[in-house]
Amino acid sequence: MACRGAVTLLATAMLMVPGFAASAQDAAQPPSDPCASQPAVCGKKEFDQGVAAYQKGDFASAAQHFRQALAYRPHPVVAFNLALAEGKLGQWRQAVARLDLVLHDPQTSEKLKASAAQERDSFAANLGSVTVDAVDAKGIEAWVDGEPLIGAPPRVTVDPGVHQVKVVVDGRVVIDRPIGVKAAEHVRLAITREREVSVVMPPEEHPPPPRQEPERNGVDPIWFYGGLGLTAVLGGVTTWSALDTRRAYDDYKAALPTLPQEDINRRVDEGHHKEDRTNVLLAGSLVAAAGTAVLGLLFVDWKASSGRPTMGLTPGGVVVQRRF
Repeated sequence: MACRGAVTLLATAMLMVPGFAASAQDAAQPPSDPCASQPAVCGKKEFDQGVAAYQKGDFASAAQHFRQALAYRPHPVVAFNLALAEGKLGQWRQAVARLDLVLHDPQTSEKLKASAAQERDSFAANLGSVTVDAVDAKGIEAWVDGEPLIGAPPRVTVDPGVHQVKVVVDGRVVIDRPIGVKAAEHVRLAITREREVSVVMPPEEHPPPPRQEPERNGVDPIWFYGGLGLTAVLGGVTTWSALDTRRAYDDYKAALPTLPQEDINRRVDEGHHKEDRTNVLLAGSLVAAAGTAVLGLLFVDWKASSGRPTMGLTPGGVVVQRRF
């Protein structure tokens, strides 16, 4: 799903890629090719067809159209989309190599580089490898699918699947047979001068990288939302207290002509208590509101809010929400 979203995004961006305008005549094409005089038009047509095929899940056709578009007008956006299609086809090694080119292309934007680096790491994690480990042999030559192994010990990365391996020691063929390699599997062939000793295939662990927590420059935003909730609660209680005090005063005023002195004294005392309560709640509400405002403006690290729980008030009570 992530790859499909990337292709759709870049399909829109493609409309603004230099060279895919309405006309261009600087591509060398055979005279018989109808696209010789309008490579940009043909390139954009191929690109659009590639996007449509990718969104339908026809990745083989998508890759074919993107390759043709890349031939008409090379550009990192087209190469990136082609790499995504190759990755969907399990051609991870080719996709990794193509994304390396995208990352080093001076035309690649910083946003595209970030996407290319992320996809490259994802594809590279699926690659396997074949290594030839000589016990006491020298003069080794080794090939996998006709590609020579290099390094010490000789090694090559491969896509998962069956690969033809050939090893020659001092002019003598020691190994010449197919070997299956699974995703992220690393095959080590141990040989002597005259024969293959063993085939060792230890699975190499690829633990996910530790999650990088954003650097904290202040308190967690949840404290700000907690302050908002407290302010709202105090404000509501203060409003209720003020209304209760007002209602008690209106009742006292209406009944005053008929009240005995004892009831008058009692109601006056109760009214003073209600007024004191309302004043204390009002002061608390103002302090909470001011403190929350200062906390939000000066001390909260808002960068840490993404993906973290937040608190708020609803008619049904207090709720905690989290972004994904």
